Amino acid sequence: AERTETGAIVTSVRTIHAPGGRRAVRLAAAITALQGLIALIDGADPMRMPSEYD
Repeated sequence: AERTETGAIVTSVRTIHAPGGRRAVRLAAAITALQGLIALIDGADPMRMPSEYD
């Protein structure tokens, strides 16, 4: 999440569909979140980043 100049909080949400059990799904979620953070740091839009779980 980040804040705008007015103090409003901006968040991003992405839905993934990962196969497997709980552990595999949690790992896929963590990987996707980290890839999104890296994309955001690089100035890209994390919502447009490709993912194997889309």
